[in-house]
Amino acid sequence: MRGYELCLIFHPEVNDEKIDTTLTSVREAIENLKGSILKIEKWGKKNLKYPIKKNPKGYYCFVSFVGLKSILTEIDRLFRYNESVLRYNNVCLEKKIFEELKQAHQQKPESAPQPESDVKEQETKKTEEQQETVENAGTEE
Repeated sequence: MRGYELCLIFHPEVNDEKIDTTLTSVREAIENLKGSILKIEKWGKKNLKYPIKKNPKGYYCFVSFVGLKSILTEIDRLFRYNESVLRYNNVCLEKKIFEELKQAHQQKPESAPQPESDVKEQETKKTEEQQETVENAGTEE
C-alpha cells in the first residue's frame, strides 16, 4: 500500500453540506477498496492563482490516505463529471513524508478533547512567542 494525497478545489458557492457529502463519498470509496483515511483538512475559501472555469476563488480540501492504485481510478470516476468540483489532483507521497504522516496519525489520540485550561495555556504561549519574535525583529537592525 502507498500513501496518497488528494487535493480538491470546490466551486466557491458550494455549501458545506455538499462538501461534507462529497468527502463522505470519498471516505466510503477509499474504505470500500481496503484503504484508510489518515487526515482530512478543510482549508476553506482561498484566492486562486488564476481563474478556473471563470471562478477567482475556490474552497480547498486535502485528503491524505493509504491504499492501492485502484482507489485512484475510483476517485477519478467520482470527480470527473462532478459540477461542484473545479479541480482535483492525486499525488503519491514520498516514503519519508508518508511515514511521518502515518506516525503522526498513530500518535494522535482518537477524539480525545483537550481540557480548556490546556487550550488556554497553548494560546498564551503562542502569543508570548509571537511577541518575542516581534521584539527580536526590532533589535536585529
